[in-house]
Amino acid sequence: MHKAGTNKNGVGIEVTGVSFRYAKAGPDVLRNVSISFLPGHVTALLGPNGCGKTTLLRLLMGALRDGSNTITIDSRDIDGISGRELGTLIAWVPQSEEATFPFIVEEYVLMGRAPYLGLLDMPSEKDRHEVGAILAELGISTLARRPMTDLSGGQQRLVSLARAMSQGTPVVALDEPATHLDMANKTRLLRILRKMADKGKTVIFSTHDPNEALMIADVVALIKDRKIMHCGPPEEVMDAKTLGELFGTQVAMMKRGGEALIGPSMALKKQTAK
Repeated sequence: MHKAGTNKNGVGIEVTGVSFRYAKAGPDVLRNVSISFLPGHVTALLGPNGCGKTTLLRLLMGALRDGSNTITIDSRDIDGISGRELGTLIAWVPQSEEATFPFIVEEYVLMGRAPYLGLLDMPSEKDRHEVGAILAELGISTLARRPMTDLSGGQQRLVSLARAMSQGTPVVALDEPATHLDMANKTRLLRILRKMADKGKTVIFSTHDPNEALMIADVVALIKDRKIMHCGPPEEVMDAKTLGELFGTQVAMMKRGGEALIGPSMALKKQTAK
């Protein structure tokens, strides 16, 4: 497991006994969920499609609100924090974001600075310099002058991450961030998330790939049937039996070169046989 950061001045989030349903007469989408998200830690929300991961992230963002929920950010009730102030505390990378207007990539990423600007203020040269550095870190500097509508799905994902990074928030939440990314860009993204946490940020991401959680997470929350099955360090909560119960299929874990690989059992048996 990667060691968590040591920044004690970061911003944490506490979720206590949260249940949520989209319609009053509808079924619970989340049921009595309690979890802490700590500064300097990467927390992975791991589970099958439809288990409630995205709903939990949207509650943390304030995109969904319910007076019965108990969610605090930096010890403050989320219901008492305005949307603009939330934008200075937590950055959000959604699972998909369709570009319908041809914003230039640089301008799109600069939108992450909006919570800090007045109504008529324009981004400063410092803002533009920081955006250039972020694009370089993500390996997408060549996209700076291209319209968002011309980008592939994977490129759009990286630009969305760049916009979140430009917000400079102490908390970053990402919904299935590696979707559409090839192996090289997925590795780059996961390394950047790990680096953020090592600098003291609170990093939260959802995934249905246990290998992503195993690679960078300090804490893994296994979510099934709208509630948290287990939560803790990956080496304590992620084993073949538990993951098999989580995903409803046989799972195998194989160690190679000191690192673990997780997947459907038959696939790993074939690799082992080679």
